[in-house]
Amino acid sequence: MSAITNRQSDGTNGRCRRAFSLLEVMISLTVVAILALLAVPLQMRQSSAAKIVFRITRSGKPLSYREIKFCQIATTVAANALENAYLFESLEIAHATLTEV
Repeated sequence: MSAITNRQSDGTNGRCRRAFSLLEVMISLTVVAILALLAVPLQMRQSSAAKIVFRITRSGKPLSYREIKFCQIATTVAANALENAYLFESLEIAHATLTEV
């Protein structure tokens, strides 16, 4: 079984506290009535940097094309924001380096 890592901002500085089994994750999702997950890759610089997971709590019909497309657009917007933040930080570092010289 695969494992999903639990990362929390509890002073562990991003280190993994423990890995959850797939069964534990499935049980916890059932308890909070999450019926489905949609994982959309977050594309940055022509590679998948991460995934954004959308949780679906409704029952009945599957997600429509428009709903999936909306999730893809939201992920693209998030990727663009992260890319812009990365570029801005790179410029700030370059500026600080040039200012010191």
